[in-house]
Amino acid sequence: MKKKGDIWVSAVLYLALGIIVLIIILNAGVPLIKKMTQRNIVSQTKDIMFTLDKNIRTVINEGPNSRRVLSPFTIGEGNLYINSTDIWWEMETNDKMMEPNIIINEGVLKMILKPTKQVDKYLINLNLNYKDITKLESSSTGPFSGKYNLIITHSGRYDNNMPIVVLNLM
Repeated sequence: MKKKGDIWVSAVLYLALGIIVLIIILNAGVPLIKKMTQRNIVSQTKDIMFTLDKNIRTVINEGPNSRRVLSPFTIGEGNLYINSTDIWWEMETNDKMMEPNIIINEGVLKMILKPTKQVDKYLINLNLNYKDITKLESSSTGPFSGKYNLIITHSGRYDNNMPIVVLNLM
């Protein structure tokens, strides 16, 4: 009888020890996984922004009535905004991916990490600026998030000798 009780006590102790080890691993691993996920989102969004820029510049160079369709155009997380001179994306993160308040240029893309009022919370911003080459028109300025079809069209109109490119998100 005594040996049966010892086996059950050992089983319960091993089970409890296993659960404790799993909890410790999860507590250490979940923030790491979240950090990797956020960095992956930024990397994917950078690729989207470069593709968008390439298509806008192609439409500008081809001239009036040139058109490109990006389908699907997906903004997974964060928000995309458009105004007459800029397209930018931002997302709140708790990952300090780079030094805050320092602009990093990666080709035509500018990246900046801005601290927020909350401790260990940041706003990552990716920006494409077209101030010197074109004017952008869009039916809406945003924020955009989700899956769209994006039609980029050279309108054939000019403002101060700069072509007007129309962006339609559908």
